[in-house]
Amino acid sequence: MGLVKRVLVAMSGGIDSTVASILLKQKGYEVEGITFRLWEKEQTTDSLQEKEGYSSARVQGVADQLNIPLHILDLREEFRGEVVEYFCSCYKEGKTPNPCVLCNKKIKWHYLMKYAMEKNFDFVSTGHYAQIAQEEGRFFIEKGADFLKDQSYFLWQLGEEELKKTLFPLGDKTKNEVREIFLASNIHIQSLPKESMDICFVDTDYRDFLKREKPEYFSSIKEGDYVDFEGNKLGKHEGYLFYTIGQRRKLGIALGYPAFVTKIIPEENKVQLGTLEKLFSIQMRLKEIHIHFQEFFTSNDLRVRIRYRSKEELCKVELLGDEMIVTFLEPVSAITPGQSAVFYLGESVVGGGIIM
Repeated sequence: MGLVKRVLVAMSGGIDSTVASILLKQKGYEVEGITFRLWEKEQTTDSLQEKEGYSSARVQGVADQLNIPLHILDLREEFRGEVVEYFCSCYKEGKTPNPCVLCNKKIKWHYLMKYAMEKNFDFVSTGHYAQIAQEEGRFFIEKGADFLKDQSYFLWQLGEEELKKTLFPLGDKTKNEVREIFLASNIHIQSLPKESMDICFVDTDYRDFLKREKPEYFSSIKEGDYVDFEGNKLGKHEGYLFYTIGQRRKLGIALGYPAFVTKIIPEENKVQLGTLEKLFSIQMRLKEIHIHFQEFFTSNDLRVRIRYRSKEELCKVELLGDEMIVTFLEPVSAITPGQSAVFYLGESVVGGGIIM
């Protein structure tokens, strides 16, 4: 009989990471948990220390019921430096960031892998709804079995070094199956956190978050001009930081037709407006490109998602130096700089990049 493999599981105190730990234990792994302190949310009635301690106590309570050790790692400084600063700077540049993608690569997997190596774990694991496939010695991400919960989009920056040491116990499960396993386990979670696909450190609106974290942005960026595609002035806006591509509501202007934000021009503090038709484009440019399969360039069935919940669009790609030109077979709406473009061949993630 071989040695029992040790797995370090990222735990949040929620159902998914709890069930991931249960399933790994059932498969015979030696499981230990780790939880990261990443962000202390805005103070309400309790002190920040009490709120943070309460969250840690919830995770510890789950680990105790699972009879596994729990490690706590304070990464608040690293999280602010890598993720929060990136989030804020993107909006200042007129882009709409996807911080979860960056966090997975730069924070979660980086420190999971680092800690696991230091403590001699064989694998790391999370409660993501995604799968890892292996073909001809290559490791790559595949979609989770539950279409509605699939999180493969957020994992495109992970490389083979991370994937060969990662386990996704929930990848072949639906959310309903996970709930059933949790209920059958009789594990009690103190004040079970609500499920959310929102950004973990933004409580309400990103604008309120920016005002609180970066007040200097708003002291230097005042009202500017709405313009049309010819550059003609249409009226005044509150400052380009308040707007995102595709936005229709809260524009504060009446043009006699439904108007949408079609472009943000931060260097001139201008926001371009147009009709719905003007939101559609046949092409986009990408930077920070990751390519996992060379078949990427020759397949006639290459598809791309330009945001998490968007449908996959057929496309062709061409490399131009450090950039990639993506041409769609049909026009696509609201291509948004700063978002991730993630490429699929069937169920497999084959590459990705950041929209310029």
